[in-house]
Amino acid sequence: MIVLVGFMGAGKSTVGRLLAEKLGGRFVDVDERIAQTSGRSIREMFEAEGEEVFRRGEVEAIAALLTDRPGVLALGGGALGDEITRAALSASEATVVHLDVSVDEAMARIGDDAERPMLARSDLATLAADRRVVYLGAADLSIAVDGRDAFDIARSITQLTEIPRVDAMVAGVKRPVYVGSGSCTVIASLPVAREAEKVFVVSHPTLETLAARVSRSVPNAELLMVPEGETSKTLGGAAALYERLSAAAAHRHDLIIGVGGGVVTDLAAFVASTYNRGMPVVHTPTTLLGMVDAAIGGKTGVNLPAGKNLVGTFHQPSAVVCDTSFLSTLPAPEFTAGLAEVAKYGFISEPRILDILERGVTAVHENIEDIVLTSARIKCNVVAHDERESGPRETLNYGHTFAHAIEVTSGYGSIRHGEAVSLGMMAAAHLAAVLGRLDETSVDRHRGVLEAVGLPVRAFLDIDELDRAWVRDKKYRGGVRFVLLSRLGHAETGIVAPRGAVKEALERLAA
Repeated sequence: MIVLVGFMGAGKSTVGRLLAEKLGGRFVDVDERIAQTSGRSIREMFEAEGEEVFRRGEVEAIAALLTDRPGVLALGGGALGDEITRAALSASEATVVHLDVSVDEAMARIGDDAERPMLARSDLATLAADRRVVYLGAADLSIAVDGRDAFDIARSITQLTEIPRVDAMVAGVKRPVYVGSGSCTVIASLPVAREAEKVFVVSHPTLETLAARVSRSVPNAELLMVPEGETSKTLGGAAALYERLSAAAAHRHDLIIGVGGGVVTDLAAFVASTYNRGMPVVHTPTTLLGMVDAAIGGKTGVNLPAGKNLVGTFHQPSAVVCDTSFLSTLPAPEFTAGLAEVAKYGFISEPRILDILERGVTAVHENIEDIVLTSARIKCNVVAHDERESGPRETLNYGHTFAHAIEVTSGYGSIRHGEAVSLGMMAAAHLAAVLGRLDETSVDRHRGVLEAVGLPVRAFLDIDELDRAWVRDKKYRGGVRFVLLSRLGHAETGIVAPRGAVKEALERLAA
């Protein structure tokens, strides 16, 4: 269902009827429905009973229509002034589209329509500005409509709402993830992009073409380039971005967009979460690992010499836009490394993914949008229930307790994160088998899946070196704790393993 919101004169009724025709659904205008039900015009209701009584009836009518689910629903200009209606829209599966009209354009369209009671107000410009803030806060998409005909607007909305999307509802706020080839076109219509006076696109020189493409899609955008690789994901790297933002007089309502892999999105989000005590951030990941994992969920972080992501925050992105066409720029080894995180979702939650991976990289490319969308859905569901990693979200660390230690002991940059995760999941599978928690058939399935896509499954790891890294692990609680499987699709957290069992698992990993 599509819900249209906006100031009077935005064209909600006209556009709504065209949309409903295009989509083959019903169109309902809330004001028209209320007038039909009461047998009086909106103006007559305002004059007889006052705006407050009208608004109470409006809330009830909208609640009923959200349950009835017409194809397209147009709300009155003041409907979002009610908190109950805003909450109902947020909790619904509807896509809320704001038709953004200027006051001058709206007045030119309306003329002196005697049936619009709000035209009698002397502060229309202030009212429009105040309501625009509310519309942008409630909308999933915001479309500029000045100077455009209804057919063009309806066509734009249709194209944007056809982009596949999954949402994480975190602390009552919808956090969308868009997935699909060409989906970066949605960025210009994100409410945070429409509200920002300035936009700062963080990327690195290798991705300058893609970053420039994103920056051209929004007004007043500036490119902020950082060095490539983990060396930029430091407090020093963050400080350099703070200086650039300060020089540009960035404000709290401005927007940061991270265009890159996990390093860029982690750094951009960390800076966004701390500069001005918090700015909105949108992620446009360019790596498979970023699309299925790093960019989703609100974790930010920079590295210290002692360990990875030891300084960080939780700061949810306003949106994540996974344009799968960007993956064509990704070197094959980086694409393969990202498949480790995809495999993780198969092992802990959705074994169907494993069936695709076992058919090899060609099958992965043929099903890439389904893979990214499924992976995003799994992570969004977990994050929605446990944003701060105090329970179920820890399952997403499957293989990562070993992986982070491997990265620390190997030195950042000497092994890709996905390769470390692959080895970490194999080590975790061996450990679960040693502890009698997982059967050998499932261990073999790990090996077969990971080998099928070219990921490493054997390595010699020194337990003493891992121990030194684990002491500094963020989730160390009186000892190292592991996420282990009891069967495929079922992960358990907080598992303490005897050192002898860990040592035996590492011996199996090296065999």
